Amino acid sequence: MNREHLRYIARKYAINLDTDQASPVLGGRSGHLMWKIFGDGQNYAIKQLDPSLDVTDSKVLDRYEITERIAAKFIEQEIPGVSAIASDSKRVICMDDIGYLVYPWIDGHRLGNNEVSEKHALIMARLTAKIHGLKIAEPEIKISMPEVYSTEYIQQIIAGAEKANVAFVKSLHHNKSLLLKLNDLFKDIAPLLTDNAVLSHGDLNQQNVLWVDRETPYLIDWEAIKKIGSTREIVRTSLSWSGIGSEDFSISLYKKMLNMYLNSGGRLDKEHINAAILGAFGNSLFWLLYNVKLCCNSDNLETKHRATNEVEQTLSTIARLDKSAIKLQKVSEGYAV
Repeated sequence: MNREHLRYIARKYAINLDTDQASPVLGGRSGHLMWKIFGDGQNYAIKQLDPSLDVTDSKVLDRYEITERIAAKFIEQEIPGVSAIASDSKRVICMDDIGYLVYPWIDGHRLGNNEVSEKHALIMARLTAKIHGLKIAEPEIKISMPEVYSTEYIQQIIAGAEKANVAFVKSLHHNKSLLLKLNDLFKDIAPLLTDNAVLSHGDLNQQNVLWVDRETPYLIDWEAIKKIGSTREIVRTSLSWSGIGSEDFSISLYKKMLNMYLNSGGRLDKEHINAAILGAFGNSLFWLLYNVKLCCNSDNLETKHRATNEVEQTLSTIARLDKSAIKLQKVSEGYAV
């Protein structure tokens, strides 16, 4: 981390640093960098925003200010989480076109696919129901349509990957028909995904949860806060925590999560089940195309390697969703009203 930037942040937050060096922290799947600093007897986390973000754009800064402020609201309502610390009522600090946010340090860790237990998953189902039940009103966050893509756009991205001759081009070409078929289905049902929308974290996957112990999660990375259909979010969250992104997907755990959600005050709408399952595909497609473009356009070898792994994993997830879709719909409708 830039030492001048670190010293400025320390002055801004009145932190007496033990050293003017920050330790890098293994981050998640985004382009942000995380740093750990120590001062005044405690640790802090610093998020250095993805350099592709234009922090000179007031809309970008406003989005982070708003989502971090809303995160604090959820935390005040006893949702376990971490929000950025404000200085002079601002949470984002910009220097030399780089944005930073400062957080209290949480001594926890993200779970890998093989670390998720039934207990972890059920805690997340119960927490999702609690978030939905709060019905926090926030006029600055509008209900937005899910991002949909034209057939031509997807074909253009695939053609770009073929031209760049990236490592996953054969896998991408092999799955082209499936991607276009599911995309057509997703476009047709996308309007349903805005029904019964509630304000929520918006991305409750494993990368966005730190666990202090087996029973204590902290939600992080609130930048995806949105008004999202409650059925869509619990289906998506249950798929994620029951392993849809790996070969160890457990339909049994998926069912237990839906049951816990209902028993914790949540509600599943039968007419939204199919849309929610296709919505999970829509999320995967967004992540797939993002990483295809990232791999094709980046000159950084580490970035290209990370994006390649994400593409291969996401293609497997999409194939698994397609294979399980009928069974998932039948199972989910059994818990819906």
